[in-house]
Amino acid sequence: MQHLKLTIEVAMKKLNISQSELSRRLGKTRNYLAEIKRVGCTTDKQKELIAMINQVICGEVFKSDDQIIAELSERLSESQDKSAELIAENHRLKRIIDDVDEKYKSVNDDLVEQKKWGNHLWKKAESFEDLYREKRNQLNLAIGVIVLGLACLVVGCFL
Repeated sequence: MQHLKLTIEVAMKKLNISQSELSRRLGKTRNYLAEIKRVGCTTDKQKELIAMINQVICGEVFKSDDQIIAELSERLSESQDKSAELIAENHRLKRIIDDVDEKYKSVNDDLVEQKKWGNHLWKKAESFEDLYREKRNQLNLAIGVIVLGLACLVVGCFL
């Protein structure tokens, strides 16, 4: 316990601070070190405190539980705000995706209808082509008959 008390005194002199300020820098209440000196503590706790005091001498400041809770509460609040923003953005993007899906389905349905209409027109064109060939053949046959008739007439005239 004497070693702990000596370490406390050395730290207060080196840092030119009071015992209550040293307690605060350890992240404890103002009268923490006074209470430890008065009541005492286990050897393990003494070693832990000496190590922490040496860290304070080197410039480290420990946060109190209240400070840690306040920081964590602030981080939680910021995270909740960010989470709400991300959720809102997610909903906005989902609406955009839904709109795009709906437009895709509409365009795809139109394309299917156009394809059906195109196939119908293609079949009509093929039947018109068949009809054209048939009429062309009939015309050729008629021309052949007329030419044959004229030929017979011309030959008959010379006989």
